Formats: sequence, structure tokens, C-alpha cells
Amino acid sequence: MSAKKVVILTLPPVPKIAYKADHWARLNAYNDYIKSLPDKFQGKVSVADISPLFGKSSTRVCRLSCFEQWFYGGRRQDLIHINEKGFKIIRQFLLKYAL
Repeated sequence: MSAKKVVILTLPPVPKIAYKADHWARLNAYNDYIKSLPDKFQGKVSVADISPLFGKSSTRVCRLSCFEQWFYGGRRQDLIHINEKGFKIIRQFLLKYAL
């Protein structure tokens, strides 16, 4: 089996822990590594940087409308998982810039 194109997505921020400075430092480090992969794999993969679609490390603000607010029947706050709106944004981005 072979693939014509492999696109790796950067990680979005996690609103539930966005108030922690170390979250943004780790997120930036992970995403910097992901962005380095095309060089390591000699262009066999590409990267779609979706992280800025969901928040900015400079302001530590996340786009809350793109994340599930509640889970477990509305009894527990989520703010971790991307919701339908967020996935639509990713899809539009990939169709326009990466595929």
C-alpha cells in the first residue's frame, strides 16, 4: 500500500488548560517539531498548521466555539475535544491549502 500524499496536522491548543503558560510552551515545541518533519522526510510529508485556527499563544486565547463545552450528559466540562464547527474549519483549511 502506498500513499500519494501524507499531510500531518499541527496540534490545536487545549482550552481547558490554556491558562497555564507551560501548556503554550509545550504546544509550541510540539508544533515546531511537527513543522520540521518535511525536512526530515525529504518532502515526503507536508504539514498543515491548524493550530492558529484555534488559538494564539501570544494572547493565550482559544476559540472556544470550536470545542465541545460539555460531555458525560452535560455533567462535566470538556473544553478538550474539537466539535463539529472545529472539524468543519479544519476541512475547509485542508481543502484550500493542503490537498
